[in-house]
Amino acid sequence: MRAWRTHLVALGGVALILTFGLLGIQKSVDQVRTRQPHTNKSVDELVASTQAGQTFTAEHSGLNLVEVRLATYARENTGPVIFYLKTSPDAAEDLFTFTLDAADLEDNAYRPFEFPPIPDSAGRSFYFCLEAPEAESGNAITVWGATEDAYPDGEAVLEGLKERGVRDLTFRLGYDPPLAERARILLENLVANKPSLWGDKRLYILLALAYLALLYALFAHAIQPSEDETE
Repeated sequence: MRAWRTHLVALGGVALILTFGLLGIQKSVDQVRTRQPHTNKSVDELVASTQAGQTFTAEHSGLNLVEVRLATYARENTGPVIFYLKTSPDAAEDLFTFTLDAADLEDNAYRPFEFPPIPDSAGRSFYFCLEAPEAESGNAITVWGATEDAYPDGEAVLEGLKERGVRDLTFRLGYDPPLAERARILLENLVANKPSLWGDKRLYILLALAYLALLYALFAHAIQPSEDETE
């Protein structure tokens, strides 16, 4: 009976440590990102009848954030700016829309657009775009981008804008993937760019299992003397 109690208490201790470990995994990859950070040119003023958009491919499940680098020309503009998320530029339905006031935007800063996570987003193509239906020259924002093809999984889609040199907008994507995918992402980050054995995922899985086994042995050993003293 005492032996079973020892095993149960030791397993409970291991389960507690494992729970903290899983919470650590959740926190360590809390900011899962895809980035196109290059920026060297803005598109033309985003006035009425124009749109600046970007196609992209989600790398992970739980896509829930698009951040776009915008500029105000160092002035306070007014009027609505509308953000759309779709499956493609030609899609009839919007997955998400958000309207904000141009006066609330910061110059040369990323503006986040957050929406409910899309569970099956991994590997799927999407499209976001911005428009300002009431804007006019001198009272309009713009969007930063890159003239080189910095993002191979999509491209800028500019409608009615004079600046055609921008090939990709400057943006960041955020995800809220399930725990199992977070663990996989963490494991991939551990082995990335490491040589030989250190770049093998199996090594870290074996180390984790050995660590849990060692914890179990330590808990069992720590509990045993106190039970022997009661005999």
